[in-house]
Amino acid sequence: MTSNTASVSDVSEAEVKELSPEASDKLDQVSKLIANAAKWSVGAALIPVSNIDVLVIGGIQAKLVNDIAKVYDSTFSKEKLRSLITVLTGTLAPAIGAGVVVGSTAKLFPGYGPLFGFVSMSAFSVAATYAIGKVMVKHFEGGGTADSFDAEAVKADLKEEFKKAVKK
Repeated sequence: MTSNTASVSDVSEAEVKELSPEASDKLDQVSKLIANAAKWSVGAALIPVSNIDVLVIGGIQAKLVNDIAKVYDSTFSKEKLRSLITVLTGTLAPAIGAGVVVGSTAKLFPGYGPLFGFVSMSAFSVAATYAIGKVMVKHFEGGGTADSFDAEAVKADLKEEFKKAVKK
């Protein structure tokens, strides 16, 4: 497998050894970035204020996308980054929309509401963050740049990565 077609979870340990040290280092870096962002997403889901959690998770995802781009010596303008996150999260909205709305809103109700909200928001935010990270890595590993990224073109891949993440 060449470094141009590698993705974070599609590369076995043996294949990583075959990659150039630079490609292997990049995959290690982005894997850590995705894992870290996923952890922060869980933390953001624990914010007890309804809808603030959603905004913070969006910020975490924007930072993840920007950090992955930097690993591949690319950068997004603030406008393109906002647009990209809007399109990517909008793509996942039908799949996660109800869960996010219910999870975030459930925090408003006393008793088990906050617990349900934290659990559902955590699951959805981690899966969405992971899927966005994976799609970005595939783009950059395929030779793409920030300027060449087309959010519309990755919608199907994003949905597939989200489904995989939910199953984990």
